Amino acid sequence: MHFSRCIKSLTISSSCNRLTELGLAVLEPCMTHLTELREFRCDLELPSNVGVVRLVQVQCPQLETVRLTILGLDLGTPLGQSQSITLLGFKNLLSYSLSLNLWSKINSERLGPLETLAINCPKLETLKLYLSLNDVSSQGSFTPDILAASFGKATMPSLHTLHICGGVRLNAKSLLGSPTTGSHPFRDFLLRHPLISDLKIECITADHWWQGPDTDPENLACALPSLTHLSAPDFLCAQLVCSTVATRLQHMQVRQSTHLLLGKFDPLPMPMLQGLYIESNRSWEALDIMQLVMPVATGLKDLWFAASVEYKGTQFLELLAHTPNLQTIKMGDPCDNASYELFRKIEKVNPDLKITFMWRWESID
Repeated sequence: MHFSRCIKSLTISSSCNRLTELGLAVLEPCMTHLTELREFRCDLELPSNVGVVRLVQVQCPQLETVRLTILGLDLGTPLGQSQSITLLGFKNLLSYSLSLNLWSKINSERLGPLETLAINCPKLETLKLYLSLNDVSSQGSFTPDILAASFGKATMPSLHTLHICGGVRLNAKSLLGSPTTGSHPFRDFLLRHPLISDLKIECITADHWWQGPDTDPENLACALPSLTHLSAPDFLCAQLVCSTVATRLQHMQVRQSTHLLLGKFDPLPMPMLQGLYIESNRSWEALDIMQLVMPVATGLKDLWFAASVEYKGTQFLELLAHTPNLQTIKMGDPCDNASYELFRKIEKVNPDLKITFMWRWESID
């Protein structure tokens, strides 16, 4: 078993067949030798498989990175709560990623073990949470405020990467509202973690998303002083490029949403932006984002978008004039000869530009 001390990474997957007690019994003596393990990845079904997680926590004191994908957790039961305590019971990690498929709605009390994780992992740098619920209605969603409240007052001073994904519901007043009106748990959480440079927020629904007199994107920007990488729905990106966040962003991924970009936006200069990635496969939505960003992002180097814009070729070529430093374009898959005609026109304007096509099954992630 001397070779086992050389193993730094371990992946366990039993998504098709649950790990039996016999399987755990076979695994346990091996785990006692994995004292130098640094990374653990696990893809499991609950409830019977939680034992392997507990085994790793006990036997692998050098662990730094954990990535868990768990199916079928019910936080509404005592068993589910006990399992969540185990899943979040790691100590001294640098990176933690948890993908959960849940059978019950989320509230801050049910996510309480997150506070324990934060306390036990004071050097945590990366936190990625993907919480999906079987109920896709508003009852099957959670807000960043709920997630933030579950941490209590615990802080992770080294946290620089935060991803909140899955059944996320956003609220304009909570994110952008005046600090003197109501409570803002998520913004308070961000203020306690000023080193966050990489923020990803997904969204399945949004409440009251409009430009009102009491909303100002600078209220959120003030809580993100170090942000350089942003992945967020289009309506949130459109707000933040009108704040001081714009001056710091290096990469922005604009995710598709069900909300139109209504209202007038006045983006600030984006001198640091190098990469713009647009998820929408609708040409008019992609061009709306380009028109918002490219005129103020003259240093842009990489442009990726899933849409086919060949029938708006003239408009697209005009936008390219704003980005003389562009090095790569990856665009939606070619539909017909018009796509290749646009390709040739771009090459003529900038022969050094690398152009590739993004096929329908590709993702911008």
